[in-house]
Amino acid sequence: MLKHEALRALAGFAIYLLLYPLWSWVGAGRAYDALIRAIAARVDEATRHFPHVTGIQQGPLGFYDVLILLVLACAAVSRGMPLASRARRSLALILVIVVSHVSALILQARVAMSREVWASERIMLLLPRERQIALWLKHAVYEFGLQLAPFVIVGLWVYWNLRSRNAWPASSPPAGFDERGRSWSRVLGLTRPAARLLATSSAVILSISIFLLWSAWRERLPEHVRAHLWLTERFLRDRNWALAETQLQAAIDGGCRDDRVFLKLAAIAKGQGDFSGAVAVLERGLLVVSDSEGKTRLRRALDDSMRDASWSAAQDL
Repeated sequence: MLKHEALRALAGFAIYLLLYPLWSWVGAGRAYDALIRAIAARVDEATRHFPHVTGIQQGPLGFYDVLILLVLACAAVSRGMPLASRARRSLALILVIVVSHVSALILQARVAMSREVWASERIMLLLPRERQIALWLKHAVYEFGLQLAPFVIVGLWVYWNLRSRNAWPASSPPAGFDERGRSWSRVLGLTRPAARLLATSSAVILSISIFLLWSAWRERLPEHVRAHLWLTERFLRDRNWALAETQLQAAIDGGCRDDRVFLKLAAIAKGQGDFSGAVAVLERGLLVVSDSEGKTRLRRALDDSMRDASWSAAQDL
């Protein structure tokens, strides 16, 4: 049976090799490149912490778009499997490939931007540990992971074909195994779908909690505050008040305790004629900032803002 599946895998690989010139000639690779770039640009814009100019870089990606063709070729030769199962598994593999390529492209763009800003401005858009993690993920997902992808794809189709023909050896519990304690879902009195939903939900909640804790810790770091202030100055020079305010507000919402952030945000509010907003920002800063010198600067700015607010109210009357 394994010999038969090995021959099937060779047939799928042969079909992939025969169709590859046609795949390139019809422009499927260029279309895949454009699709990945478009998805990555949207995801990058929606998820990036610091807005930047360059975004997703242009030029050839070098992505293994032929993995899609290999998946389809292996699905075509898996004739012993129901068509619905082949379609479902093919779509799942294609989705994993697309997500991997999109993730690698976003990580590559952010690491490149971080290096460029650090080299020119000595500003850390990514902390050293964040940059190392991003590089490791990119190499694991793309350079290293996707070189193994053809073998993984072929191996999965061999396994699925054997399972569909009931030729895969079933595992049996060891001697003395207590059937009642086989699964923690039995202990909780849950069905298998309910147990899977609970496990997935727990993993999602744990991931979100870790991300929020990490974000709150990062916003308090002086290097991260400097990055927010640097971007604020850039947006102010371009007279883009909304983006400048967004950067400062993001730092405050993340738990920043640097008085410069509150002073800068209050100055923007005063420049737009919102004196009461400036007072509210400075009062919030006094509650958050613990540094004595920072509190002194905030109190001085608050006194000035309150006088300006009183003068503005008198003018309105």
